[in-house]
Amino acid sequence: MKTQVSYQQHTRHLLQKMIGPDKDFRPGQWEAIEAVAIRKQRALVVQRTGWGKSLVYFLATKLLREQGSGPALLISPLLSLMRNQIEMAGRSGIVYPFTLAQATGRNIGS
Repeated sequence: MKTQVSYQQHTRHLLQKMIGPDKDFRPGQWEAIEAVAIRKQRALVVQRTGWGKSLVYFLATKLLREQGSGPALLISPLLSLMRNQIEMAGRSGIVYPFTLAQATGRNIGS
């Protein structure tokens, strides 16, 4: 059975494979991953855009899967948020030079 330190080292290794060998957790990231994947607790992560919430979700899911848990469903509001922002901008007279489908390279609902 892995200890907390070995889980953290393993997770840091996964993080570095994803975003670079010199990278480390931001304050609060490991604690959120540990709460969900190691302690099996619920966690609410509220952070600014760009903090790395998706990385927390991906790494926690990876650890859970390695422990034999079933599939995880990750729902990202980002595409929905982008669609809402484009629509709101259009209503205020701001024209985007591209559609959401063009930005993502695929057709995302209508």
